[in-house]
Amino acid sequence: MKKQVKFCVLPKTFKSINSDTGLIRGNVDKNKKISKVNFTIELPVELLILDLMWTLFVKKIYTEHQGDFIYSHAGQFKKGVFNKEEDLIAGIDFKSNRCFEPYFQCYTKWRNKAIDSAMETCKNENTVMISLDLKSFYYYIDFDFRDFAKLFNNDERYTKIEFITSIISDIYTKYTELVVKYKKGIKKSVGKSVFPIGLISPLILRDIALEGVDNSIKKGLSPKYYGRYVDDMLIVVGTGPIEYISTEEIIENILVKKRILNTKNTKGEYEFFVEPSVKLQGEKVNCFYFERGKENILLDVYYKKIKRNSSEANLLPDIDVLSDSFNGRAYTMNSTDDSMKIRNLEFMESDNYNATLFINGLKRILKNASYDKQYMVNYLIDIVNFYSGSQAVEFSNTWRTIFELLILCKDKDRANTFYLNVKKEIETLSFDYIEEDEIYSKKKQTILNKLKRSLLLKLDISIGLAVALDYDRGKLKKHKILGRKIRQANMLSHNMVSFPLINYSMDDSINEIPLINMNLNAILSDVTIRKKIFKLDDEKICWSPRFIHLHELYFCVFYFTIGSNNKFVRDDNDSIFNRYVRMNCLSEKIPNPIIYDEEKIFEELNIARKDVVITEQCDKKNTKVGLVNTKINEDEVIDILLHPAKGITVNKKQSLYKILNAAKEEKVKYLVFPEFYMPALWLSDIGNFSKQYGITVVTGLQYIACNDRVFNTVCVIASTCGKTYFKNMIPLIREKNYYAPEERMELAALGYVSKNPSKPTYYMVNNGKEKFSTILCFEFTDIASRLIMKGEVDFLCVPQLNRDTNYFSSIVESAARDLHTLVVQANTSKYGDSRVTGPYKTDFKDILKIKGGENDSLIVGELEVKALQRFQNSYYGDFEKQVKKCLACTKVRTVSDLSKKCRSCLDKKGKIKGLPPNWN
Repeated sequence: MKKQVKFCVLPKTFKSINSDTGLIRGNVDKNKKISKVNFTIELPVELLILDLMWTLFVKKIYTEHQGDFIYSHAGQFKKGVFNKEEDLIAGIDFKSNRCFEPYFQCYTKWRNKAIDSAMETCKNENTVMISLDLKSFYYYIDFDFRDFAKLFNNDERYTKIEFITSIISDIYTKYTELVVKYKKGIKKSVGKSVFPIGLISPLILRDIALEGVDNSIKKGLSPKYYGRYVDDMLIVVGTGPIEYISTEEIIENILVKKRILNTKNTKGEYEFFVEPSVKLQGEKVNCFYFERGKENILLDVYYKKIKRNSSEANLLPDIDVLSDSFNGRAYTMNSTDDSMKIRNLEFMESDNYNATLFINGLKRILKNASYDKQYMVNYLIDIVNFYSGSQAVEFSNTWRTIFELLILCKDKDRANTFYLNVKKEIETLSFDYIEEDEIYSKKKQTILNKLKRSLLLKLDISIGLAVALDYDRGKLKKHKILGRKIRQANMLSHNMVSFPLINYSMDDSINEIPLINMNLNAILSDVTIRKKIFKLDDEKICWSPRFIHLHELYFCVFYFTIGSNNKFVRDDNDSIFNRYVRMNCLSEKIPNPIIYDEEKIFEELNIARKDVVITEQCDKKNTKVGLVNTKINEDEVIDILLHPAKGITVNKKQSLYKILNAAKEEKVKYLVFPEFYMPALWLSDIGNFSKQYGITVVTGLQYIACNDRVFNTVCVIASTCGKTYFKNMIPLIREKNYYAPEERMELAALGYVSKNPSKPTYYMVNNGKEKFSTILCFEFTDIASRLIMKGEVDFLCVPQLNRDTNYFSSIVESAARDLHTLVVQANTSKYGDSRVTGPYKTDFKDILKIKGGENDSLIVGELEVKALQRFQNSYYGDFEKQVKKCLACTKVRTVSDLSKKCRSCLDKKGKIKGLPPNWN
């Protein structure tokens, strides 16, 4: 098997061949040539698995002897992967589907720590932040496996795996022997090897190899901060005044004189004093100098920029994508100043990062949405044009994203044309401008041919990954065949499928139907197919090792339940959570975010209340509520029932994400939408939002039809953002308990059946800080339904589509006083009276209130829950004290004294009205 060690070649960098820098061109240079390449190892999957196992063994043994690599921030293992058991098998969680921390979080932490340190240090002393980039580290390292055993102090566990070490060493040696024939600059040392690109094991070996360098920097400089991300280093040091500020001066004074680096050699390289095989390219050393006490605008501006561009900040898609041009995002115009004078223009350049963000934004907005195909044509033309010429190959990592967008847009002709254009560009590649120190001259043609084959394979895989989502949108037979194989292996883009976990279905028919933009009503209408599709295959879960989120399971169960004899109100929360734990091989010590749930039956009222207590340790100190003011028409609601595509338009989705972004910026804790607002297809996206930002969402769902049966439902997406274990959210969905008479008649006239549940049931959610419930529109008119909330809830959410605002206004004010609670009512802006009303005196009762408006907006108010709770807890005691004071009062002698002197005492009570009778 070791004889199957091979390598593939892919471009690393491209460079412009335009020599006339004074000529300013009106477009970007798409005639760049390959200047550097990478040699990536190719291995049978069995050896890749063995390499990972060996890495885990070595990591466990090494860190138990030597400790963690405190300066390395890349390739961080999840803490739960290793435990305190000495035995290698028992001491590693091989069942876990999580091995590494997300790379972007590790990178962000590394970078931000350096910036924070520089900002803090420059307050008291002059500060230098130095960025070092090791030169071709994987190729120049001279690693010796023969001395490797010495690191483990004769640990018996390492002795037992030395036979695996021998195999890994042979793989490294074989890779080195292959690459050294073609790649310049690699030492031909007996028994030593370079690090293969594409293996897991270099993640720990590089840290071992650079430990001496790391320690020399820490001991020699005593920096305010030092951290390394693979082969990039950031150093922050305080320094005295430097007479001549220059990179050379800083390197000489700080790094060379303190014997961190040797003096620059004739090639312009610096070698590390303790490890000469590790080199720096002098021209790639960047130094940032900040004077003490002065405003360092660079740090401030950069910090704000990276915060805007961080992966977490961009969880939501770019809401302005469809109002901008692709070219406006994908190209950057450089100027010597901001005056935009023609004489100051310098050049145009491509910005693949922003171009990719734009494409991903389009994908997320178009997913499960209806749109005019013609509207997308100009975007697709610009995107395909951007990725043409040399850029078609230079930005090859974007191929899959482009194909997924084209498949999503049902544009298989354009996808095939793009495929053929890229293929043509690959065929015309040359090494005419490759750097002199890259490849031996006699081997260039061999490597060029290999590079072309590697790129063509990558191109086929990229389109195959997209076609796996919908075979019919692939044009070439070989891509359809590849797409089928990818889907059967469940290695397609899971975040692109219409329903969460539907690609894990046990039903064989899932291998034939499209997985994107699926027709919800069509699936729900066939109960037999639906029950098969939403039944999960344990084999796929076992062999598709990604983390299954709790809310994905809940939504899967929800779709399975619709139209069946099962109730919407769940009584199997424990079993769902236990399955979630088993699927992800989690510790049984992990607590269910639902602490307990209990159904309380009010027999005399024929009503049930499901009390759900959840964990929530959110950092939000406020209890802000966001009330969504949006226009919903009765005719539109019915039209969406008959034509579901009208309820999932791109414009509606853009409007939704604007509201979500506003809620995030305003740091609201609760977000309340009107009745009939949310399409069920978008619940999973809303769940991700709720989980990430700790915002609980309450919304009415658009009608869900299952054959002739129709459901009006309300959903609470309860955030459970605990500080330990995992962020989660729990969707609590129930059917409307009392359909309005007019509503039932209109549905019947259209051939749909709606039924009031035999035992009306309401959810009451307790997150440890606030207790709240939902009452949906016509339900609010039922006194019994309101009665079961008396003395139980801190606030009541009332999504509705209601024209009788005068009647409901009276109910709101009555409920606020009778239940002594806050009422959050969200109505369509067409009729208005969306409000937050509390049990306060007249001048204070409406915390916010709004009517009308053509544009969707978010109105934010503060729910003073704690003040209300304190008042309620102390009311009876305080009242009795006041009565005793009145008994002892000597100021009142006449009737007129009651209206004068007693009034002054009553006015001191504050804005909250007293509790109603029998409140407890």
